[in-house]
Amino acid sequence: MRRTIADAAPELFLEHGFERVSVRDIAEEADLSATTLFAHFPTKGALVFDRDEDVEAELAAAVRERLKGHSVR
Repeated sequence: MRRTIADAAPELFLEHGFERVSVRDIAEEADLSATTLFAHFPTKGALVFDRDEDVEAELAAAVRERLKGHSVR
């Protein structure tokens, strides 16, 4: 459920802009109620930063797993 919500929100934000997208819009896109959305995310803004840990982990793995002698740049 959380992943469905987290996937729907960024697409709407990119298409319409953060300010123009309501919690109801996100809930409808994810096919659930606003109450259910708030059970997983305390605010609309929390949806923006939901994937920060995933991105950080992917970047760290890319650095750790790079070929010997290759720069991180």
